[in-house]
Amino acid sequence: VIWGGTFYAERIAGILATRRGIRVIAIENTAFRDRIYVDTAGVTGNRHTAAHNWHWLEARSLSDDEKRQLHDYLEAVHGGGASWIPHPEAAGRNEICSFLGIESERKLALLIAQVAVDSVVLMDSPIFPDMREFITATAEIASRHPDYHLVVRLHPAENMWHDNLTLRRLKDWQPPQNCSIVHSQQLNTYDLMRESELGITLCSQAGLEML
Repeated sequence: VIWGGTFYAERIAGILATRRGIRVIAIENTAFRDRIYVDTAGVTGNRHTAAHNWHWLEARSLSDDEKRQLHDYLEAVHGGGASWIPHPEAAGRNEICSFLGIESERKLALLIAQVAVDSVVLMDSPIFPDMREFITATAEIASRHPDYHLVVRLHPAENMWHDNLTLRRLKDWQPPQNCSIVHSQQLNTYDLMRESELGITLCSQAGLEML
């Protein structure tokens, strides 16, 4: 029995157990009796269960047309055209490095920040109590690796709905020389992903997108 089945550790455990012939049951954790969901397919999230769709998902492959649709959708996402968060126009490596004030040959490490008040940060982060401490701790480590330039990409949604909360919390912080903060609509996040040699996240699916 696993919790949810979609989080990293639980998903890995569920897949390994299934491959060994062990039946996996997922349960959605809640304090409300009528909101408890148990799923026999090993994946559940909130009120959604995979078992309802398993009969047509199992062993199903995408058609050529569906593959093209998926490709076009992912291209649109990476271009900022299929996202609920607006992105600035695409920029190449030279433009990015010019904005950061560094040479274009410099290796980039990208820290992709989460919204500071997102529940995954407030409740699911066992090490860092908040986004500010995650950023400052990472920057301190990066300062020991001068061959990399750390780009701290604050979540663009904070500019839209949260009055740039993390940026304001970092107001009195002096980042190391090999660190830059990018916020709001200053640079396209997906461009930064493509041009960076290293990605760092905390409780964010952006790490999977960067892969």
